[in-house]
Amino acid sequence: MKMFYEMHSKNEQDLHLQRTIEIKEITRKRKRIETEEEKEKPKSKSVQYFLIVDGQRIQVCKKAFINVYNISNKKIRWLVDLLENNITLVDMRGKNISANTMPYEYCQKIHEHILSFPTKDTHYTTRLKNYLNPKLNVKTMHTMFLESIQN
Repeated sequence: MKMFYEMHSKNEQDLHLQRTIEIKEITRKRKRIETEEEKEKPKSKSVQYFLIVDGQRIQVCKKAFINVYNISNKKIRWLVDLLENNITLVDMRGKNISANTMPYEYCQKIHEHILSFPTKDTHYTTRLKNYLNPKLNVKTMHTMFLESIQN
């Protein structure tokens, strides 16, 4: 378990789980007596689950597999579907850059611009706080910032 949770990404964990699941054809098909209430499809595949202990694969039941890796039944169904279709999915979380993101250098310039204004110390509280001039507002500061960039 320590090895599984020390894997660097979710992609590595999913790949490890896919390697420990095998899908096989049904070896023995039996006729089922179906009642009106239970109209089930016959099984089309058999899934086997393995744990890797000291380099050896040990077959376990689905419930043990779920409990050892602490994953949900839904995740196992998802992995089995991927295996059936021969798909290795790549996790794209955190890879897209937001459209509202500004470059770091631009944010630094804004911060420096705000710090360039003189501040006044408060004298009403014991905590030290600095305030900008009350005549300044965001609009005027923004226009001044745009002017300073153009120059």
